[in-house]
Amino acid sequence: MKIPAPAFTTDRTPYAIKGPARILVVSDIHVPFHDPEAIRAAISYGRDQGKISHVLVNGDLLDAYHLSTFEKDPRARSFGEEVNVAVEILQIFARSFKSAKIIVKLGNHEQRFDRYLRTNAPALADLPEICLEDILRKRAPKVEVVEEWRNITAGDLLVNHGHEVGRGSGGQHPARWLVGRTGVSSLCGHFHRTDTHSIRTALGEYVHGFTIGALCQLSPDYLPRNQWNHGAAFVQVNADGSYLVENKILHP
Repeated sequence: MKIPAPAFTTDRTPYAIKGPARILVVSDIHVPFHDPEAIRAAISYGRDQGKISHVLVNGDLLDAYHLSTFEKDPRARSFGEEVNVAVEILQIFARSFKSAKIIVKLGNHEQRFDRYLRTNAPALADLPEICLEDILRKRAPKVEVVEEWRNITAGDLLVNHGHEVGRGSGGQHPARWLVGRTGVSSLCGHFHRTDTHSIRTALGEYVHGFTIGALCQLSPDYLPRNQWNHGAAFVQVNADGSYLVENKILHP
């Protein structure tokens, strides 16, 4: 019996970072609302860890401000200018960590590109060349791009931007929320807040959750009062898959 094939399928095989590896993880830069001093602090922190093998920009490198459905401030940079600045920042990371592989994970703000295209130019949405992944790969050919909704594994640690595991603000303890959603040891950004949570199962096994701070401005006009902080993380992955996480609050 031949069953018709589905309209399309999406490959969500996790992008695997195998040990030994030494990873600097940064998140939520939100160009053009990035904080240059916070980015410098993250680079300095990464250099203090010794030789870095990977720099993971874990979602929301771009804000995609003018592609959002919210009211726009005309003083903000255009989307094209956002991309130019984002590529320049990626090049700064590449120059700062010359032997490291630079990886960009797409987050919920990059998702605005596909949503804008499907809403305003649906006839073009099926052209594979018109996608943010290809734009970044062309502008920054040495950077590896991990598509939205695709997980990353750093040894035994699950890494994603954070919006993939369900809707919600994370509350006062986003790392606890993260562990409750994934059920496995996980690290994400998205919440712009440094937090750590661990649970011990009935079998005596530990499950750890880590949410890392942002590298964007901390008092944007749309939410000037919040619980955000600047931060980054260092993840060491051993050959057997075990890992060590240092979840760092940065004070530029």
